[in-house]
Amino acid sequence: MSFTRLIYLLLVFVVAWCGYYLLTPKGNDAIQVAPDTELPLFSGTGLENITYGEDGVRS
Repeated sequence: MSFTRLIYLLLVFVVAWCGYYLLTPKGNDAIQVAPDTELPLFSGTGLENITYGEDGVRS
């Protein structure tokens, strides 16, 4: 078997494995939790209010 045929055989194997991997069904392990409506969406802890003037200097 020549080197090019060996490379082609390896390439066919990789393509077949990728197709199998992409087409097989997978279980969805992601757990979705409903957002808590009592808590604010954005708490604002640890934030700094930084503004810049027109000349690009922080105020």
